[in-house]
Amino acid sequence: MGAAVGLIVAACGSTFGAGTVDRIKVAVRSVGLSGEKVKRRIKPKKGRVTMKKLLFMFVLTMFSAHAAGAANGFYTGISAGPSRESTWCDGLSGSCEDSDTGWKVFGGYQATKNFGIEVSYVDFGQWTASGALTDAPSRLVTGKAEVSGFGVSWVATLPVSERFGLFGRVGLFRWDSEFRGTIKIPGTPGDDVLPDGYLLLVEGEDDGVDPTYGLGATVRVTEHVAVRVEWEQFSDVDEEDVRLLSAGVVLSF
Repeated sequence: MGAAVGLIVAACGSTFGAGTVDRIKVAVRSVGLSGEKVKRRIKPKKGRVTMKKLLFMFVLTMFSAHAAGAANGFYTGISAGPSRESTWCDGLSGSCEDSDTGWKVFGGYQATKNFGIEVSYVDFGQWTASGALTDAPSRLVTGKAEVSGFGVSWVATLPVSERFGLFGRVGLFRWDSEFRGTIKIPGTPGDDVLPDGYLLLVEGEDDGVDPTYGLGATVRVTEHVAVRVEWEQFSDVDEEDVRLLSAGVVLSF
């Protein structure tokens, strides 16, 4: 995803002299304000790690962990909080939102008091942008992006007291991103083909599997209910880092 206009500029390759992009599926339609139309499509590279492989890793690790010590059982939960993609607004002057409310649902298996494994579904919300390119103020852009995916993490827990504990995680995140945007190119005086300029409509999709890690704390309220606060980073999601700070409830069985 990168900057708000990054995908638009990349997707429009030859229009901006930036070459072609082979890792993002993009449908580009150049619509002249005088009626001229052009279409172009660029095919993506597929991710090499599938969700089936991630689930297989989860099951294999769960049974390995169970064999290593006494099990503390299964748990599930939900949490929400601000998500942020720090470079989303780079290269743009105007209205831009690089954060939104993200949320996730998760479930895990606490094999021992110090080790467990967790699967999750995460939705980061939506980031939006509208304004002019800083290096080309006459070109106006709009865009919005959404990212979500599934993760598998190995979780290490440090009990501080009977009710309070710290934890850290490291794992893999299988993400999917969608992007929609426009960029208006002004016309050139004397141009007989597109004197009024034209509007580029861009729709992009991408996916991949990349590392994720995080730190957090848990406070047990009752025997089966706990409150969790957590900071996570999802690295290299569409070549950029996405962060999520969340708080939620955990139910153990």
